[in-house]
Order: sequence, then C-alpha cells, then structure tokens
Amino acid sequence: MTWPVDSSQEPNLFVSLFALLPSPAPKENFLSELFAYILNTADGAAEAWLSKVFSAPLSVARARATTRTAATLGEADPALFPDMKIEAEMHSGQCMTVYSEHKWTSPCSSEQLRKYTELIRRPDKTEQRLVFVGLTPTQVTKARETCELKAFLWEDVHAVLATVPDPTVMLKEFLTFMDTHGLGPGKAITPDLIKAFMTSQGFLGQLKRYANKLLNGNGCDWPFLPQPYRAGVNRNVRDRWGRVAIEFPWSEGRWSPAMTIGFLYNRDNHAVEFTSPDSIDLLLRIEAKPETNPNPAAVLDVLRRLVPQLQRNDTRALTKGQRGNGNEWSLLIVQRSLARAIEGQGTEREQLDAIHRQIKEWCATLFSDGQLEAALRTIQSDSRPP
Repeated sequence: MTWPVDSSQEPNLFVSLFALLPSPAPKENFLSELFAYILNTADGAAEAWLSKVFSAPLSVARARATTRTAATLGEADPALFPDMKIEAEMHSGQCMTVYSEHKWTSPCSSEQLRKYTELIRRPDKTEQRLVFVGLTPTQVTKARETCELKAFLWEDVHAVLATVPDPTVMLKEFLTFMDTHGLGPGKAITPDLIKAFMTSQGFLGQLKRYANKLLNGNGCDWPFLPQPYRAGVNRNVRDRWGRVAIEFPWSEGRWSPAMTIGFLYNRDNHAVEFTSPDSIDLLLRIEAKPETNPNPAAVLDVLRRLVPQLQRNDTRALTKGQRGNGNEWSLLIVQRSLARAIEGQGTEREQLDAIHRQIKEWCATLFSDGQLEAALRTIQSDSRPP
C-alpha cells in the first residue's frame, strides 16, 4: 500500500491516517481519538489540559481519557455519547471528571450540549466540568450562549499541548497534524511577507490557509450573502487566475453570476491595477460569462448606484466596462490593500476577524436591500465554471 503523504513536509503518521478515512467520515471522531490518545500517552499532556479547563495549576496523579463512552441520566433515559470523558485523580486525592464535545466542520448543537449539561448536574463525588472545543469563534460563542460550560478553540488546545515539556514523538506528530489542517494558531501575515510574496514559497500557502479559515471558520454560514450563494454545496477555495479565493457559484449546477472572495496576487488575468504598490489586494468579484451576458443592464444599473458607497477606506470598486476594469467577465470587482485591511492586527485570528469584517461590510452594501440579488437573477447562467 502507498501511504498518502504531503511531499511538502516531513511524513506524518496522523496526516497519512487521516487521508485514508472513508468519505464521508466524521472528522470530529478521528480528532477526538487522537486527542484522547495524546492525553493518555504523553507525559504532562493531561495535566496541562486539565489545568486549562479548571483555570488552576493541578498536580495530576493519574488520568484516563476515553471516547464515545455511554452515559445515562436515568434508567429510562437514552444513552448519551459525549466525544470524550476524562477521569482524573489529583495527588491530593481529589477526583475530577470532564465531559467534552468536539466540533470541526459540524455546527454546534445547542440541544446536544443541554443534554450533556445534565450529566454534570447529577450528584457525584468528583468535581465535574463540561467542555466544548470547536474550530471557529462562531461555534464557541454559540456553545457559551447555550449553557454553563468551558468553551475553547482547537488552537487553544494546540497552545496548551505545545507547552508540555519534553514532548513525545506522537505529541509532536499531533501538533503537526493540527497545523496541517488549520487547527493550530498559525502565523500572522506581516508587511514584509506581503512585499516578498513573489519569492516566498510559503506565502501562497498562507493565503490558502486564510481563505479556508474564512470559508470554514468565521461566519462559516455566510448569512449576509444572498440565498443562492449560501445554498450551493460546491463552495471551494481555489488558486487560479492570479487569485486565491473562495468561489461561490450562483447555485447548484449554475456558475454565473458567480462570486469570488479572497486575495488577488497577480493582476494580469483580472486586468486591474493593485490598489497599492506594496501589497496584494483583498478581493470581492461578481462575474458572468460575457458571451451569454454581453450587456447585463439590470445588474449594472444597480451596481453603478452602489459603487460610491463601496469606495471608502481606500477601497476601489469598478463595474463592467468602467475604465480600469479590463476583464469582460467582471461585472464588479472590489479591491482593498491587504496590508491596510489587516493593519494593526498582530495575530492570525485578529487578522481574519478584520478581513471578515471588511467582507461583511462590502456585502451589506451590496445585498442588504435585495435589489442586486433580484437583478442577478436576470443573468443567463452557464452550467460550469470557466
């Protein structure tokens, strides 16, 4: 058997095993098994994590993590299956139990968390906690609003485990797995990195990471987009035509009028200038096939009214046929210097939040009154992307 290995990095056991999972397979189950394995086998890992959960330095004598262990509230009640259960005893003799629910790509379930809350309300000799771990701030916020629990991001788990002294080989492998799949904290984009991106092999990979974080992370349901863009299941991050962007087809089986949101790093195909000589651009583009839509008057009439509202905070917005927009596919292209968009934001999470706020502001301007969505429905669609 040939193991699937990412040639861009050192072979990693967990990355290879993950690539062999059947599709569809719950990512959370695999992640929970790895997390429990590390807590059980890496010295200091359980103590570091439990200290984080209980917000106090703990001295753990022994701990055991199990996954999908059945728990019941009463004889007549159906069994509950939290993703992980940690049973621990301190050197002081105090015992603790932690139930945790893990989410990666699945949404946070309020009903599920409320049921698990009942587990820690039962009379018990151990001190108990309910923990939620998710990929996105949206998931974590919803969990905190649902019930009394401790909620964390996976990057918080990564940060805790990264402090364990003398990490085992498997712990290092797990941290690398988390980094590979966007579960770690990541590095922030710097102005120097933006300026040097042409010669930096790692920069395009970082743009892809940011785009995937935006797609699957902050505001992953994109509630501010029109329903056709939200309903499509073929949303993907693609690197083509000089952009790393999330591609939103108009709807299932229809490309035009597609929207792309991401980063423009080469201006040749899109036939526009960058907004700053020292930066690539944050990008929002609405496009349609020019052969079937040579004069989309209804759309352009609406866009021309909206352009002045978009052109704030050093944002440039150009409609089809307007001077400076040389690509006939572009019904609208909105650009802002990425360096300006993330200015003053020192961490990856802060930068992603700033980018998301900018995109949301643009989309609110474009779609809040429904006129543009109605006009876009007049576009003659094509069944596949160009």
